[in-house]
Amino acid sequence: MVLAQNKMLFPNPKWLLHEMRKAPNLPDNIESLFDNAIAQPNVETTEAIRNCINDHYGEHGFTWEELITTFIEDCEWNWQEHRPPVQDW
Repeated sequence: MVLAQNKMLFPNPKWLLHEMRKAPNLPDNIESLFDNAIAQPNVETTEAIRNCINDHYGEHGFTWEELITTFIEDCEWNWQEHRPPVQDW
């Protein structure tokens, strides 16, 4: 969401946080929230990231379940239809 709102792309998942830190319109405290989620991956730390992003950019019109389902279908189950994952486009 951060990269999309800033109209930015990233070359691969390893570069996500590096590129996100360059975003001109970055939510306050988002970097420390990501660091916390990496150090202690759990529901609370990931929900803190989601809430921070929603508070900064506003609601996006999708439920959390819709976003997760889309991600799973596009990135995790793509082998069933032999489509490349969205991040590889």
